[in-house]
Order: sequence, then C-alpha cells, then structure tokens
Amino acid sequence: MTSREMAEMEAYSSIEPFGFDMYNLMQAAICCATVAPWAKKGKEPKVSDFMFDFAGDHRDDGKITDPNMMVALFKGMAAHGDNSKS
Repeated sequence: MTSREMAEMEAYSSIEPFGFDMYNLMQAAICCATVAPWAKKGKEPKVSDFMFDFAGDHRDDGKITDPNMMVALFKGMAAHGDNSKS
C-alpha cells in the first residue's frame, strides 16, 4: 500500500467508519439509546459519551470511557429497575 492509498483510506474512514471504529460507533449508539430513558431533562446522553477512548485523549471530561465503568453503570441501572415512568 502506498502512502497515497493510506491517506485516502484514512480520509475515507473519517467520513464512513469501518472496522473497529464502526463497531465502536454502533455499540455507542446502542448504549446511548439504552441510557436515554433514565437521563434527566437537559442532560440527554450523546453517542460520543459512550465511544471508547483507549488513547486517553478525553479522560478529564467526566465521560465514561472505561468498559468496566460502563458495565457497572448498566448493572446498577438493572438493579434499580425502570424509573423512567415516575
């Protein structure tokens, strides 16, 4: 693969993700839709809140990026049941 081809693939992946980035995006969308019913007004989750950040670029923004933290969050939500109807 030439450097030009590599640059084209990187540019394409920023427009249309594929591979790991696509799965990361799909999983984040599922997580966002799952958490949305429990969100308070004005603090609705964004898909980007659930994107994995293995490089640690956004560790100080208060978002949950650690997979173990996400599992703990969902276990806690499951233990408390559906409180969105209150």
